[in-house]
Amino acid sequence: MSILTRIPLLRPLRSLVAAALCLTALAPTARAWVFAGHSWPDGDLLFHVNMDNNDAPVISASQLLDRRTTWSAVLQDAFDVWNDELGRIQMVSTAMTETPAEDNGRNEIFFSNTVYGEAFGEGVLGITIRYGDTDNFYAIGEADVIFNNTVERWNSYRGNLRSTSRDLRRVAIHELGHAIGFSHPDEAGQDVDAIMNSIVSDVDTLASDELEGTLIFYGEALPTPAVTRAPLSQAVNVGDLVSLDFEIDGAPPGDEAGDTYGFAWYFPEYIYDNLLFTFSDPTLFIGAAQPYDAGTYTLEVGNANVLSSVETELTVNPVTVSPDTRLSNLSTRAFAGTGSQTLTVGFVVGGTGSKRVLVRAVGPTLGAAPYNVAGTHANPRLTLVRSLDGTLVASNDDWQTNSTATATEIAEVTANAGGFELPEGSKDAVLLVDLEPGVYTAQVEGDAGDEGLVIVEAYDVDAPGGSSRLTNLSTRGYVGSGSDIMIAGLVVDGPGPRTYLIRAIGDTLRDFNVAGVLDDTLLTVYRGQDVIRVKDDWDDPIAHQPLFVEAMQKVGAFPVPHDPEGINYRQESITLLTLHPGAYSLQVSGFGGLEGVALIEVYDYPED
Repeated sequence: MSILTRIPLLRPLRSLVAAALCLTALAPTARAWVFAGHSWPDGDLLFHVNMDNNDAPVISASQLLDRRTTWSAVLQDAFDVWNDELGRIQMVSTAMTETPAEDNGRNEIFFSNTVYGEAFGEGVLGITIRYGDTDNFYAIGEADVIFNNTVERWNSYRGNLRSTSRDLRRVAIHELGHAIGFSHPDEAGQDVDAIMNSIVSDVDTLASDELEGTLIFYGEALPTPAVTRAPLSQAVNVGDLVSLDFEIDGAPPGDEAGDTYGFAWYFPEYIYDNLLFTFSDPTLFIGAAQPYDAGTYTLEVGNANVLSSVETELTVNPVTVSPDTRLSNLSTRAFAGTGSQTLTVGFVVGGTGSKRVLVRAVGPTLGAAPYNVAGTHANPRLTLVRSLDGTLVASNDDWQTNSTATATEIAEVTANAGGFELPEGSKDAVLLVDLEPGVYTAQVEGDAGDEGLVIVEAYDVDAPGGSSRLTNLSTRGYVGSGSDIMIAGLVVDGPGPRTYLIRAIGDTLRDFNVAGVLDDTLLTVYRGQDVIRVKDDWDDPIAHQPLFVEAMQKVGAFPVPHDPEGINYRQESITLLTLHPGAYSLQVSGFGGLEGVALIEVYDYPED
């Protein structure tokens, strides 16, 4: 059974999906055929055809093994193969009367020695270029099929491939499959014998997979989806959890919804540039409401035949933030290795006076009962330096052998700060230091190349209301998958909420010569056990990007490259959250299970 994967087809006229059939494999993978996720509306699918023009290979009737007399007749055989299985559409043709051109609103099929002026790839027999419909996101708007006339010995026949000739008929069947939305089996999911594979083979007609897909996507006329329960408009307070859901035809959208309709969300205006990245999620999860979330959300529902939309309003009541609220505890659980995988934690002491800070690198205790975390670091060594000039502040290997404080004092301060107890004799590392305002960096390494999971913690152990505070946490380390993702924690302590800028940076670290970076970060924010925010790419929605750019400048964070016109080309996770007092955790993982080095940052956002 094939796996049907729905892939969004981009809407703008310049956007296209191109698929080619080759003589030999360049880099094959054992994957399955997929459907493009968008289809043609019901009715005749008209192609403008010029297969026998001056660019076509010269033939005589005796040359074609199936006794067809023109290339157009061979193409009609390919049409018939599909039309015998298609239900709600039929492929029909008319003679091409104008010069073919890309993106002209007409479906065109012809021979050429180039693809609209660009050379065919090596070994490419034919190529299909498919465009989205500019008026309907769920419809294909144009498909052009171009056969390579520089290929020698074109012919038409049935059965196994012949080394002496190329079979136009099976190539045409393949390319017409692309034209109606099918992709390559061997490049997208399952190892099957099918004419839609990217490499021409002995298969000369539709296989069971293509027949199944044709029935699913083009068997019966498309129904008209109706929104029977629209998402409700809401008025909420900052921090309230918000999600928007709906029903279509009396039921929530499910896994099979895409077979007959699709849906999408837009914010703050119903224009393509404001499309949210929620193609397959039946619920739009906004999370802990923020002032910038307020506005109009538009739900679009449709299929290739019809498109409709409904609007909902979100109102977010403002909240007064407290200048006395502080970050009393910052922590990160991450992998500590060597080289580029060395765990590096930075924090900022802001204000005018000194700040007493407890810094811990806990590995062995994390791996023992009652925590029993697998893969922990056996013997971390903690080094703290002043970032501005690299001056060593202090270092520690085993917490009870300590130059900064006695073991008894460390235990008392830890208990008062709410930290868990370290057992006697453990090889965890601790520093208890008085720090002047500035930027500090703590590095966690191991003896003899040891590596593993570590929790690095920084506690503000002064009484509230002093002249300085912890204003920033940043941790750079290796983000694995499963239990090896990076987890940062923070405690917001004070009389009221406060705003923080949170970033998970991966790709931009290349600009700082960091090797092995995490290409696509995914940030998930928890309040206790509740997910309160999920952030993938920081240009979703694009309307928030200017706000985040301004916030980064305000806190002094290094910039993340972006396009001021509205398209971000770095897949970083950035959000601005007003948080009520309490404990929060930030999980950084790789989208789709990616791994690599990433940076998690929390900035105390100064209010005007």
